[in-house]
Amino acid sequence: MSAKAKKTILIVCLCILLIPLAFYVFIHLLFLWSMSDDNETIKTQYGDKFKVRRSYTFSEVASDLYSTNSDMHIWIELGIYKDSFKGLAHTDDLTVYNVIGIVIFDDGDGFEELTEDNIDDNPDVAEVLKENIMSENGSFKSFLCLLLRKISK
Repeated sequence: MSAKAKKTILIVCLCILLIPLAFYVFIHLLFLWSMSDDNETIKTQYGDKFKVRRSYTFSEVASDLYSTNSDMHIWIELGIYKDSFKGLAHTDDLTVYNVIGIVIFDDGDGFEELTEDNIDDNPDVAEVLKENIMSENGSFKSFLCLLLRKISK
């Protein structure tokens, strides 16, 4: 076999190996690029603004929710989008949202999450929650433990 034939066979073999490898690397880089973080500022129906940073993994999306007018930061294991904010109440003194089963409110001191620890300190928010709890099955399940704790006291 001549040197030219050996060189040609070597080049063909390298191409056979390198083309699939290059395609494999390209697909993985494309996949990793598609899983990068996504940042968005969402303006709600009541005019409040929230920053959302969505992080993508192989089969899930998680979100960090930040209030632009307070130091509230909530990590949620779901994707948060504009339609994830459901307004429950809006007055001059109180604004309440349901964000995928999490109640956040602003009573003049900036937004914060309603939890078992602060529900007793926020009876107005608890009342709004009671008024809206029967509107959706998912809301009822999410907020039942909070309200049972409030009612039992």
